[in-house]
Amino acid sequence: MRKLRSVFITLLSVIILTASLVGCESKKNDVPTVQGLFYKVEKDGNYLYLGGSVHVGKEVKFIDSVEKAYKESDGLGVEINIQDKKLSEALNKEMMYPEGDNLLNHITPETKDKIEKIVSELGLKLDYKQYKLWALQSVITNAIANKAELSAYNGIDYKFITKATVDKKPVISLENVDIQLKAINAGGDELQSEVINNLPEIEEQQKALGKMYEAVINGDIPQIEKYTSTINSGSELSRESYNYMAVERNKNMISKIEGFISENKKYFIVVGAGHLVGEDGIIRALEDKGYSITRLE
Repeated sequence: MRKLRSVFITLLSVIILTASLVGCESKKNDVPTVQGLFYKVEKDGNYLYLGGSVHVGKEVKFIDSVEKAYKESDGLGVEINIQDKKLSEALNKEMMYPEGDNLLNHITPETKDKIEKIVSELGLKLDYKQYKLWALQSVITNAIANKAELSAYNGIDYKFITKATVDKKPVISLENVDIQLKAINAGGDELQSEVINNLPEIEEQQKALGKMYEAVINGDIPQIEKYTSTINSGSELSRESYNYMAVERNKNMISKIEGFISENKKYFIVVGAGHLVGEDGIIRALEDKGYSITRLE
């Protein structure tokens, strides 16, 4: 059961899918300066910057070396541009079951009872039966984030997308809607029901999300690696999910990053921090390919 709870902690870092999910307001006073997890990736005189995101957060400022790297960049690279209206609409469309189908056709009575308990405790006013299970998990995650005073609008990726839009820098998506949907639905209803059925109490989930957020903004690599390694050490279903959520997607992103560097495109790239670290992470793979990696400090 503890492994399943840890799997949920890992799933908390999945993308907040739509800008229509409401985030809490950030407090303007005492904005901390943080290091985050950012690198310069270099080969044959060409380079770009690569950083780790958590998709919910509080208002923060990054250290000067990070802000300077962003300003120097020719464009911003992200997993997917969550502020792109067409992409957002496509994701929204996939969140709901088509007419004639609903969630109750895909879950057990046990899972139904657990969902209704969570929805009630969070005070969510929604017809949960119309949501696909992965989409409902996203709504639940966002509600828990709000309780922890973490907002999707202060997620690291969202922050830099907003900056790039204001600065008229191009925003490049490393992935598309299909890749994202396959990732968040990895393991299917069976794994997601398993996770839902074993969720801890709301307060414990809040604390877990808060710890994950602190690990990313402080660049605590060992702590981030704990989250990414847990899902790979769980059930066969969770390992299969990890293989697509992390390993296969990392290969795709590595290919894109190598292409940018070979073309001397000085992009500032931000992806989920879990993609960067660990044995299957992007940083390790790039080092093995002969790229010079320097942490921004």
